[in-house]
Amino acid sequence: ALGVDGNRLNWALHIANLRLRAEVESARCRRGMATTIAAVLLEADENGVKQPIRGATIGHVGDSRVYRWRAGRLDRLTKDHSWVEDQVRAGLLTEPEARRHPRRNLLTRALTGLTESQADFGWAPLAEGDALLLCSDGLFGVLSDEQMGEILANDDGGQFGGEPGGSVCDALVHAANIGGGPDNITVVVVEVT
Repeated sequence: ALGVDGNRLNWALHIANLRLRAEVESARCRRGMATTIAAVLLEADENGVKQPIRGATIGHVGDSRVYRWRAGRLDRLTKDHSWVEDQVRAGLLTEPEARRHPRRNLLTRALTGLTESQADFGWAPLAEGDALLLCSDGLFGVLSDEQMGEILANDDGGQFGGEPGGSVCDALVHAANIGGGPDNITVVVVEVT
């Protein structure tokens, strides 16, 4: 049901979970260690990524997210596996309440190495000029989607990774650090050309 790329991504998450299990079993101090993941697999063949890029398979566990930036708009493509996200979906909390809730970091799923991961998979259509933003809660826990979109908009026009003043990833991490940066901040931006 996942298709070829979905199964490939599922297998990659399975291997990551096995590696985590090996790490947890190798040292007592690592018990309880867990992680979240957001991954994207672009369609590829023996020559690399297929051109033109028409879409991507997305897999995630926990509260690391994937967004699509398209024509000045940032859309979240994943749903967090967290207690507050469940409450938002049930209509018991609003998004602003969830951002401030004391249980906002309580995950309902994660890679733990102990059990098989319960990843969600999907497919997102892409077009030239789009970008994918993959990030941890260290970014979106501090910056709103609107603030992240403003930073992406200021860097629009194909400059996502290489202008002399730094990348949009650097700008996003810097803004999260300025906002308090209480957690690790992981950011990857993939531009579709």
